[in-house]
Amino acid sequence: MKKLFKVIIIVLVVIVVVGAAALAYLNFIYFPDLVASKGAKLLEQKTKGRISAQSIQYVPLKGVELKEVSFLSQQKEPLFVLDRLYLNANPITALTKNRLDFNIQLYPQGKKLPLNFSGLYQIQAQHLDLNFALKNDFFLKRQDIEGKLSADIISKDEFKADLKLASADLDIHGLFSLKDKDVKIEDFSGNICGSTLKIIGDVQDIAKPQINCYGDLKVDLKGLKRLHPQLTKIPEELDLVGSASGTLFLTGSPDNPQAGLKLQSQKLKVDNISVADFSLAAEMKDKMVEISKIYAKTCQGEVNIESMCNLAVRELPAAVVVKISNIDLHQIIKDISGKERPFYGQVFAQAQLSAPLKDYKAVQGNLFINTSGANILRFPFFEKLANILQFSENTKGGFKQATGNFQVANETIRSQDLAILSDHVKIIFKGVMDFKGDLNVDVYPNFSQSFLTTSPNVGSILGILVDSTGNLLGEIKLTGNVKKPDWSFAPSFKKLFPGGVDQKILDLFPF
Repeated sequence: MKKLFKVIIIVLVVIVVVGAAALAYLNFIYFPDLVASKGAKLLEQKTKGRISAQSIQYVPLKGVELKEVSFLSQQKEPLFVLDRLYLNANPITALTKNRLDFNIQLYPQGKKLPLNFSGLYQIQAQHLDLNFALKNDFFLKRQDIEGKLSADIISKDEFKADLKLASADLDIHGLFSLKDKDVKIEDFSGNICGSTLKIIGDVQDIAKPQINCYGDLKVDLKGLKRLHPQLTKIPEELDLVGSASGTLFLTGSPDNPQAGLKLQSQKLKVDNISVADFSLAAEMKDKMVEISKIYAKTCQGEVNIESMCNLAVRELPAAVVVKISNIDLHQIIKDISGKERPFYGQVFAQAQLSAPLKDYKAVQGNLFINTSGANILRFPFFEKLANILQFSENTKGGFKQATGNFQVANETIRSQDLAILSDHVKIIFKGVMDFKGDLNVDVYPNFSQSFLTTSPNVGSILGILVDSTGNLLGEIKLTGNVKKPDWSFAPSFKKLFPGGVDQKILDLFPF
């Protein structure tokens, strides 16, 4: 009996050792070599070249890891790229309980944190329960998106699925079905940061997909600030209040879709500036995005914007045309500052600009501005200039028009003909301002003869420093920053004494 027991023990030990050795061989030698040598090629063959991986490795006792995974369109263009994909499945439960427990981790390109998927697939009942967590940069305050997908697989060509996505700022529900290679979107609706949407449609022939989706949405502008600024491009200090309702559509193939968006709102607020009758119309076709209309009434005037962007070019070149007409200067300053200011007049402007979206600082183009009825020299910005030129309060009030053309390039705004005018005085500004607001401008006043001879406020010094054509015999410079301008004046002795100071003295005493 003891011998039999010893034999059994020895056999069990041998089985365990051999089994362990076999398991070690399979996990540390056979599977790693097999997957590394044939995995990538087999993946491309099975997916007919629609999915490729730079390398596939078997991680002993854990699962399979794919690196640099590309999901390609029929034209072999990348639709989605992963730095890494990790798959781990438990085959024991599949053999013993007719179900498969699995875990998948996806690492999108450039992201450090994975998208985790874990689930249970009941083989006999053909039912899938998938739970997943998406670590993302969608929101201003970091929050993981918890998801759940339940699906009943009726056959290989037919299923029904129920999807739920939830986080602090997200609540989405979707119902989908597949039949004869067509996916029907029965409902995809919910709330994202206070904005709501509802989409229906279908995807015909998933082998060569054609999308047809339509929906309604209501955008909460304040809620957009809860999204990550990289997604919205909305400046952090900008305050938005109100909502806009509209429709959207998406049709065509995934690699070259056609899309459209329309929005309308009767009342909005942007940094305390009231906006009425806002409307937007945009469309994408052949990878060209065209915003054919952005229109709004504000401060008793109108704003019109048109824009285009080419998504087929890597730099995403864009062009925009802006037209502003009849904006009430008093109202817009009051809305921005929250205070009553003694500034009046209307503003007209037109701009034609272009820039790659990936480097907006490379913007270039032209800008024209004209104001009429505005008491320009009463602005604090021009206070020191008015003192240099010895203008009275009455003279300051005569400057009611400004006009100028600007060229934008190399992170600077340049003008050679910006002018502010009254009936008898014209002041021209020539120079540059960079995108930080730093100034380097030369100022050229010109006075009419009637102003010089009749104005009681023109002192003897100013009279001496003006030549016969009305030009100032001195140099006025504007430097500093738009927030803290620095005005300086220096007489020009070369202009005052063309023959030199010594010659001027000899002319006065000819002996």
